[in-house]
Amino acid sequence: MRYLTHLLFHNIPSLLLKLLFVFLVVAPPVAAQNRQQVMSAGVAPAAVSPSIGANMLQVTNFCSGTQLTGQADATGCIQTAVDSICNSNAATIPGPGGVLSFAAGIYRIDGTVLLKCSGLELAGAGAGDRYPQMPPPDGTGNGTVGSGTEFVAGHRTDDLAMIKALVDNSSHLPSPNGPNNFANGLYIHDITMVNNFGSVSNGRSGAFLEINYWQQVLVARVNMYAPCIGAKVNGGFFVTFEDVMIKSYEPTVSGGLSCAAFRLTGSVANTYSTLDVVAFNRTMANAGSHSVCYDVQDRVQTVWWTNTTCETNGYALKSSCPTMSSPLYCPGFFTLHDFEAESFGTGDNMIDLTDLVDGFKMSDSWLRGFYSGAVANNLVSVLPGRFPPPTGGNLGVTMSNNWLKFAGGSCLYISSAMTTIANNHIYGCGKYYQSNQTLYPGVEIRANRAVVTGNQFCGGDWLNDVTWPMNAGLILPGVDYTIWTSNLFSYNTAPSGSNNACSAGIVNQSAGGHNVTSPNVGP
Repeated sequence: MRYLTHLLFHNIPSLLLKLLFVFLVVAPPVAAQNRQQVMSAGVAPAAVSPSIGANMLQVTNFCSGTQLTGQADATGCIQTAVDSICNSNAATIPGPGGVLSFAAGIYRIDGTVLLKCSGLELAGAGAGDRYPQMPPPDGTGNGTVGSGTEFVAGHRTDDLAMIKALVDNSSHLPSPNGPNNFANGLYIHDITMVNNFGSVSNGRSGAFLEINYWQQVLVARVNMYAPCIGAKVNGGFFVTFEDVMIKSYEPTVSGGLSCAAFRLTGSVANTYSTLDVVAFNRTMANAGSHSVCYDVQDRVQTVWWTNTTCETNGYALKSSCPTMSSPLYCPGFFTLHDFEAESFGTGDNMIDLTDLVDGFKMSDSWLRGFYSGAVANNLVSVLPGRFPPPTGGNLGVTMSNNWLKFAGGSCLYISSAMTTIANNHIYGCGKYYQSNQTLYPGVEIRANRAVVTGNQFCGGDWLNDVTWPMNAGLILPGVDYTIWTSNLFSYNTAPSGSNNACSAGIVNQSAGGHNVTSPNVGP
């Protein structure tokens, strides 16, 4: 981009062309048009480059002494620094913004720091220790400064966020004018955030970072430990998380907390509050029991996951549309590429998508579920929910070149208008439960049109449960048009009592409809 800029500005004499270049490349694009272009390209967008103001301030000009070691609350001095950089030009609303630099140290934040202006950068000195030697909750004693910048969430009994980005001037809240009224340009990087003493009970249940109605956002090289909610984004456009790690809090059964490493939401509370074009690149998430690594709710459209991971005792990815009355306001198009997730014991579906409207694509990814011998959870479940086609649009699902392994239910349970399952290795899913006489095939597809080709299906009884063998099954009930070709269905006739590599193969083609087949190998 810099090379292209140099050529245009130095080798083309026409001022008109220069102005046109600035308008097309530098100016914020129209969200809907940009989203359509990116979707057509089929790849995740590059990380945004937020426009940051020219001012530069050091937090140490405002915070000092025990405010830099975690002994004293630093909320007030950090807020004063933010206000100074945002209000340096009082005639401009919002302020011009700029870079606010944090030296290495422990900054305990008992309140909420509000980010009030566009073009703002919070620059840490590097993501520091996982759990620094923090002072006791009563503020006595000394903390040990780590190698980087540590934000420590002080104790609160409410759910307020630690860092909250919201331009609260009324002219910059959602309106029929759309994203033109959103704040523009936010960059947060090289910081560690952690709950006090590594627990919600000593810290807070609110989000570490909450971003509201902002466009052109980049969060990079940030680590979060023991939050209930790590990063929450409500409304906005062009948001990127890159090189971010969040190890979420695991709530107790009595806690009743709804926790997630990342939570994306839209809202109907305002006329225009869609969250659109979100990218996760090289992010790592961990979720506790019945918690979620990536939680997507309501008006969220066009999300990419690339080179991302999740370790969970709950959901890896979950979407829903509980408060919307129309599919136009529900989650839109999701793309997963090189996505790795592993479950450590849960009755939840690993990827659980309901009310998804536009489509789902997963490629070159790896999922390893959990099979307890009694829980019928699925690896991937895609359902139209309350808005099935045609009301909810033609939901298309594509699964290609994935490695899917182990589930007490099905590896894939998909109900959509159009489904393509190609070149996947599907192992150790599907089971017949004698207790309720229910069969869960390895793959179950309920679609108007389905293409199933080049897959390897293997039942696999990996826990040596020979009483209830697992199935390498494929069931296509009610599919009107089916093409299934060149699939391999494997099984093993090993003696009873041994660990059958592939214990059963079942193919139940759609009854009726129009079917095209070519050689498939298996029982």
